[in-house]
Amino acid sequence: MIDIHAHYLPGFYREALVRHGLSQPDGFPHIPDWSAQEHVAVMDRLGIATSLLSVSSPGVHLADGAETRELARAVNEEGRRAVVDHPERFGLFASLPLPDVDAAMAEIEFCCGQLDPCRGRSGPQRHGCSAPRDRVHHPARGGDTADGRRPRQRVLETARRRSRRRRAPRPGAAPLRLTTLEQLHYGSDYPFTPEFVAAAASEQLAEAGDPSGSLIDVLRANTERLLPGLRSDPR
Repeated sequence: MIDIHAHYLPGFYREALVRHGLSQPDGFPHIPDWSAQEHVAVMDRLGIATSLLSVSSPGVHLADGAETRELARAVNEEGRRAVVDHPERFGLFASLPLPDVDAAMAEIEFCCGQLDPCRGRSGPQRHGCSAPRDRVHHPARGGDTADGRRPRQRVLETARRRSRRRRAPRPGAAPLRLTTLEQLHYGSDYPFTPEFVAAAASEQLAEAGDPSGSLIDVLRANTERLLPGLRSDPR
């Protein structure tokens, strides 16, 4: 599997969040621990070949422009280090110091010129949205659906149904009502999603699709089509 929604939290980024009163980002009860080594171990246990790393909400715009620019550069360099230290296991969605557009453009130039995106699998990222080849990906849809089920459960149920029927879900499926099967990707949300929860979702995915187990292949093909640099045999 390719995990298109995974996070990294360097120590200095954790400290910046706490310093700015964000020790419970997005209402999460705490800032989870993270290390590249443990992340790779979790990937091995979950059957994940590659994870695309990004910082999570609230991103890097925590204070004034100078601090935002410095924090963006620091997390991008640290993310690149994880990619280099663990070849083929990590890719990187670079963080941009928005809303300063000029600074964001300068950071894109730095990332593309200095962080070696061809080998580092890098792409612009801000607040959970990336734009490879002018296409927009929203890895986090957050919150409950109208019927009270969590989005992860809704995705699994919708994917199972649509892998058989190839039809749009009924209008009540709010987060996915405009989504086709070809637009779905796998995302663990680790480390904000605990490993045991991601493991339970992986077990369900392993049985999903028609024939059983085929959904994982569909999700991987979708991601490789969106990000061709992830293919084992780039074409």
